[in-house]
Amino acid sequence: MGDALILAGFFLLCLLVQVGVYPHIDMTVGVRGKSIRVSNQVVISVLVGFFVLALGLAFSLTVDEGPSGLQQILIGLFTLSWLILLNHILRNVGTGVRLALSALLTSALVLLVFTYPHVLLQNVFMACALLWVGPVMFRRYRIRIRWFLLGLLILLIIDVVNIALVYSDETIMVTPGFLSGIIVFGNSLLGIGDILLGYLIVSASLRYHGTGTAFLLALLIAIPIVIREFITPLADVMLPYYAVMVPVTFAVYALRWWFARMPRRA
Repeated sequence: MGDALILAGFFLLCLLVQVGVYPHIDMTVGVRGKSIRVSNQVVISVLVGFFVLALGLAFSLTVDEGPSGLQQILIGLFTLSWLILLNHILRNVGTGVRLALSALLTSALVLLVFTYPHVLLQNVFMACALLWVGPVMFRRYRIRIRWFLLGLLILLIIDVVNIALVYSDETIMVTPGFLSGIIVFGNSLLGIGDILLGYLIVSASLRYHGTGTAFLLALLIAIPIVIREFITPLADVMLPYYAVMVPVTFAVYALRWWFARMPRRA
Protein backbone atom coordinates (compact mmCIF):
# COMPACT_ATOMS: atom_id res chain seq x y z
CA MET A 1 0.00 0.00 0.00
CA GLY A 2 2.79 2.40 0.95
CA ASP A 3 4.77 1.67 -2.21
CA ALA A 4 1.68 2.21 -4.36
CA LEU A 5 1.02 5.57 -2.68
CA ILE A 6 4.58 6.69 -3.35
CA LEU A 7 4.38 5.54 -6.97
CA ALA A 8 1.04 7.33 -7.45
CA GLY A 9 2.49 10.50 -5.92
CA PHE A 10 5.55 10.28 -8.16
CA PHE A 11 3.40 9.81 -11.25
CA LEU A 12 1.15 12.72 -10.28
CA LEU A 13 4.17 14.94 -9.68
CA CYS A 14 5.56 14.04 -13.12
CA LEU A 15 2.24 14.94 -14.74
CA LEU A 16 2.11 18.27 -12.90
CA VAL A 17 5.66 19.02 -14.03
CA GLN A 18 4.48 18.30 -17.59
CA VAL A 19 1.76 20.91 -17.17
CA GLY A 20 4.38 23.39 -15.98
CA VAL A 21 6.92 22.85 -18.75
CA TYR A 22 4.36 22.58 -21.58
CA PRO A 23 4.42 26.31 -22.51
CA HIS A 24 8.23 26.40 -22.45
CA ILE A 25 8.98 23.62 -24.93
CA ASP A 26 8.58 24.05 -28.65
CA MET A 27 10.19 22.71 -31.80
CA THR A 28 10.58 25.01 -34.75
CA VAL A 29 12.31 23.05 -37.49
CA GLY A 30 11.49 25.31 -40.39
CA VAL A 31 8.96 27.74 -41.79
CA ARG A 32 6.17 26.31 -43.94
CA GLY A 33 6.46 27.37 -47.55
CA LYS A 34 10.23 27.90 -47.42
CA SER A 35 12.98 25.48 -48.26
CA ILE A 36 14.72 23.95 -45.25
CA ARG A 37 18.48 24.35 -45.33
CA VAL A 38 20.84 22.19 -43.31
CA SER A 39 22.87 24.82 -41.47
CA ASN A 40 26.04 24.46 -39.46
CA GLN A 41 23.91 24.61 -36.32
CA VAL A 42 22.02 21.48 -37.36
CA VAL A 43 25.25 19.66 -38.15
CA ILE A 44 26.74 20.66 -34.79
CA SER A 45 23.55 19.59 -33.01
CA VAL A 46 23.68 16.14 -34.62
CA LEU A 47 27.36 15.74 -33.79
CA VAL A 48 26.83 16.79 -30.18
CA GLY A 49 23.87 14.42 -29.96
CA PHE A 50 25.95 11.49 -31.17
CA PHE A 51 28.75 12.43 -28.78
CA VAL A 52 26.49 12.51 -25.74
CA LEU A 53 24.74 9.33 -26.89
CA ALA A 54 28.10 7.57 -27.20
CA LEU A 55 29.08 8.89 -23.79
CA GLY A 56 25.92 7.42 -22.27
CA LEU A 57 26.60 4.04 -23.86
CA ALA A 58 30.20 4.17 -22.68
CA PHE A 59 29.06 4.78 -19.11
CA SER A 60 26.66 1.85 -19.46
CA LEU A 61 29.63 -0.49 -19.85
CA THR A 62 30.70 0.34 -16.29
CA VAL A 63 27.59 -1.33 -14.83
CA ASP A 64 28.28 -4.67 -13.14
CA GLU A 65 28.02 -7.58 -15.58
CA GLY A 66 27.18 -5.11 -18.34
CA PRO A 67 23.70 -4.27 -19.60
CA SER A 68 21.85 -6.28 -22.23
CA GLY A 69 21.52 -5.07 -25.81
CA LEU A 70 17.99 -3.77 -25.24
CA GLN A 71 19.09 -2.06 -22.06
CA GLN A 72 21.92 -0.31 -23.88
CA ILE A 73 19.42 0.96 -26.44
CA LEU A 74 17.19 2.30 -23.65
CA ILE A 75 20.13 3.98 -21.94
CA GLY A 76 21.11 5.62 -25.24
CA LEU A 77 17.55 6.79 -25.89
CA PHE A 78 17.18 8.28 -22.40
CA THR A 79 20.51 10.08 -22.83
CA LEU A 80 19.55 11.46 -26.23
CA SER A 81 16.12 12.41 -24.91
CA TRP A 82 17.68 14.46 -22.12
CA LEU A 83 19.80 16.28 -24.68
CA ILE A 84 16.67 17.14 -26.69
CA LEU A 85 14.79 18.26 -23.57
CA LEU A 86 17.55 20.58 -22.37
CA ASN A 87 18.00 21.95 -25.88
CA HIS A 88 14.31 22.94 -25.91
CA ILE A 89 14.35 24.41 -22.41
CA LEU A 90 17.42 26.54 -23.21
CA ARG A 91 16.09 27.64 -26.60
CA ASN A 92 16.34 31.37 -25.72
CA VAL A 93 20.09 31.05 -25.23
CA GLY A 94 22.50 31.46 -28.13
CA THR A 95 22.92 28.38 -30.29
CA GLY A 96 26.53 27.64 -29.39
CA VAL A 97 25.98 28.19 -25.68
CA ARG A 98 22.73 26.17 -25.77
CA LEU A 99 24.38 23.17 -27.38
CA ALA A 100 27.35 23.34 -25.04
CA LEU A 101 25.15 23.62 -21.95
CA SER A 102 22.82 20.84 -23.13
CA ALA A 103 25.74 18.50 -23.76
CA LEU A 104 27.44 19.42 -20.48
CA LEU A 105 24.32 19.05 -18.34
CA THR A 106 23.29 15.80 -20.03
CA SER A 107 26.76 14.35 -19.56
CA ALA A 108 26.73 15.40 -15.90
CA LEU A 109 23.32 13.74 -15.37
CA VAL A 110 24.45 10.52 -17.03
CA LEU A 111 27.63 10.47 -14.95
CA LEU A 112 25.62 11.11 -11.77
CA VAL A 113 23.18 8.26 -12.46
CA PHE A 114 25.94 5.79 -13.27
CA THR A 115 28.02 6.85 -10.28
CA TYR A 116 25.13 6.80 -7.80
CA PRO A 117 22.57 4.35 -9.28
CA HIS A 118 19.91 4.90 -6.62
CA VAL A 119 16.44 3.75 -7.62
CA LEU A 120 14.89 7.18 -7.07
CA LEU A 121 17.56 8.86 -9.17
CA GLN A 122 17.00 6.36 -11.97
CA ASN A 123 13.22 6.92 -11.78
CA VAL A 124 13.63 10.69 -12.07
CA PHE A 125 16.19 10.37 -14.87
CA MET A 126 13.91 8.11 -16.97
CA ALA A 127 10.62 9.93 -16.31
CA CYS A 128 11.88 13.49 -16.83
CA ALA A 129 13.73 12.59 -20.04
CA LEU A 130 10.40 12.31 -21.88
CA LEU A 131 8.89 15.66 -20.83
CA TRP A 132 9.53 17.17 -24.28
CA VAL A 133 7.55 14.60 -26.32
CA GLY A 134 4.00 15.76 -25.51
CA PRO A 135 4.60 19.51 -25.95
CA VAL A 136 6.41 19.00 -29.24
CA MET A 137 3.61 16.78 -30.58
CA PHE A 138 0.73 19.06 -29.60
CA ARG A 139 2.35 22.49 -29.96
CA ARG A 140 4.26 21.86 -33.15
CA TYR A 141 1.77 19.60 -34.93
CA ARG A 142 -1.97 20.27 -35.03
CA ILE A 143 -3.19 16.75 -34.29
CA ARG A 144 -6.97 16.59 -34.28
CA ILE A 145 -8.60 15.19 -31.21
CA ARG A 146 -10.31 12.32 -33.03
CA TRP A 147 -6.95 11.03 -34.31
CA PHE A 148 -5.49 11.31 -30.84
CA LEU A 149 -8.37 9.30 -29.34
CA LEU A 150 -8.05 6.71 -32.11
CA GLY A 151 -4.36 6.43 -31.30
CA LEU A 152 -5.21 5.86 -27.63
CA LEU A 153 -7.53 2.99 -28.59
CA ILE A 154 -4.89 1.36 -30.77
CA LEU A 155 -2.28 1.65 -28.01
CA LEU A 156 -4.74 0.18 -25.53
CA ILE A 157 -5.38 -2.87 -27.72
CA ILE A 158 -1.66 -3.40 -28.29
CA ASP A 159 -0.89 -3.12 -24.57
CA VAL A 160 -3.68 -5.49 -23.52
CA VAL A 161 -2.55 -8.11 -26.04
CA ASN A 162 1.08 -7.67 -25.02
CA ILE A 163 0.33 -8.02 -21.30
CA ALA A 164 -1.89 -11.04 -21.96
CA LEU A 165 0.88 -12.80 -23.89
CA VAL A 166 3.55 -11.98 -21.33
CA TYR A 167 1.41 -12.92 -18.34
CA SER A 168 0.28 -16.19 -19.92
CA ASP A 169 3.89 -17.36 -20.27
CA GLU A 170 5.16 -18.30 -16.84
CA THR A 171 8.75 -18.40 -18.10
CA ILE A 172 8.73 -14.65 -18.73
CA MET A 173 9.61 -12.61 -15.68
CA VAL A 174 9.49 -8.82 -15.53
CA THR A 175 12.54 -7.89 -13.48
CA PRO A 176 13.43 -4.20 -13.21
CA GLY A 177 17.07 -3.49 -13.96
CA PHE A 178 19.34 -0.49 -14.30
CA LEU A 179 17.56 2.13 -16.44
CA SER A 180 15.38 -0.66 -17.79
CA GLY A 181 12.36 1.55 -18.55
CA ILE A 182 10.46 0.48 -15.42
CA ILE A 183 9.67 2.96 -12.64
CA VAL A 184 10.11 1.14 -9.33
CA PHE A 185 9.08 1.95 -5.78
CA GLY A 186 9.38 -1.16 -3.61
CA ASN A 187 6.97 -3.75 -5.00
CA SER A 188 5.05 -1.25 -7.15
CA LEU A 189 6.01 -0.90 -10.81
CA LEU A 190 5.00 1.36 -13.69
CA GLY A 191 6.35 1.11 -17.23
CA ILE A 192 7.94 4.12 -18.88
CA GLY A 193 5.35 3.72 -21.65
CA ASP A 194 2.64 4.47 -19.08
CA ILE A 195 4.53 7.60 -18.02
CA LEU A 196 4.80 8.70 -21.65
CA LEU A 197 1.10 8.07 -22.26
CA GLY A 198 0.28 10.18 -19.20
CA TYR A 199 2.40 12.99 -20.62
CA LEU A 200 0.60 12.76 -23.95
CA ILE A 201 -2.82 12.81 -22.28
CA VAL A 202 -1.95 15.86 -20.21
CA SER A 203 -0.38 17.66 -23.19
CA ALA A 204 -3.42 16.88 -25.36
CA SER A 205 -5.72 18.19 -22.64
CA LEU A 206 -3.76 21.44 -22.48
CA ARG A 207 -4.02 21.68 -26.27
CA TYR A 208 -7.74 20.89 -26.56
CA HIS A 209 -9.37 21.86 -23.26
CA GLY A 210 -7.05 23.96 -21.10
CA THR A 211 -5.27 23.79 -17.76
CA GLY A 212 -8.27 22.78 -15.66
CA THR A 213 -8.92 19.57 -17.59
CA ALA A 214 -5.20 18.78 -17.64
CA PHE A 215 -5.01 19.04 -13.84
CA LEU A 216 -8.15 16.94 -13.44
CA LEU A 217 -6.88 14.17 -15.71
CA ALA A 218 -3.47 14.21 -14.04
CA LEU A 219 -5.18 13.48 -10.75
CA LEU A 220 -7.62 10.91 -12.14
CA ILE A 221 -5.03 8.83 -13.97
CA ALA A 222 -2.56 8.81 -11.05
CA ILE A 223 -4.89 7.79 -8.19
CA PRO A 224 -5.90 4.38 -9.66
CA ILE A 225 -2.35 3.13 -9.10
CA VAL A 226 -3.31 2.65 -5.46
CA ILE A 227 -6.60 0.92 -6.37
CA ARG A 228 -4.75 -1.40 -8.76
CA GLU A 229 -2.77 -2.83 -5.85
CA PHE A 230 -6.00 -4.26 -4.42
CA ILE A 231 -7.60 -5.43 -7.68
CA THR A 232 -4.63 -7.31 -9.19
CA PRO A 233 -4.12 -9.87 -6.36
CA LEU A 234 -7.86 -10.51 -6.00
CA ALA A 235 -8.49 -11.02 -9.72
CA ASP A 236 -5.19 -12.86 -10.24
CA VAL A 237 -4.62 -10.96 -13.49
CA MET A 238 -2.06 -8.46 -14.68
CA LEU A 239 -3.97 -5.23 -15.30
CA PRO A 240 -2.27 -3.03 -17.93
CA TYR A 241 -2.36 0.55 -16.74
CA TYR A 242 -3.32 1.71 -20.23
CA ALA A 243 -6.65 0.03 -19.47
CA VAL A 244 -7.12 2.58 -16.70
CA MET A 245 -5.81 5.76 -18.29
CA VAL A 246 -7.53 5.45 -21.66
CA PRO A 247 -11.12 4.93 -20.36
CA VAL A 248 -10.64 7.74 -17.82
CA THR A 249 -9.50 10.08 -20.59
CA PHE A 250 -12.46 9.12 -22.81
CA ALA A 251 -14.86 9.66 -19.90
CA VAL A 252 -13.54 13.14 -19.08
CA TYR A 253 -13.56 14.20 -22.75
CA ALA A 254 -17.09 12.83 -23.19
CA LEU A 255 -18.33 14.76 -20.15
CA ARG A 256 -16.77 17.96 -21.45
CA TRP A 257 -18.38 17.39 -24.85
CA TRP A 258 -21.77 16.69 -23.22
CA PHE A 259 -21.66 19.77 -20.99
CA ALA A 260 -20.54 21.92 -23.92
CA ARG A 261 -23.63 20.85 -25.92
CA MET A 262 -26.07 21.48 -23.09
CA PRO A 263 -28.18 24.58 -23.68
CA ARG A 264 -27.17 27.44 -21.44
CA ARG A 265 -29.78 28.98 -19.21
CA ALA A 266 -30.52 32.60 -19.71
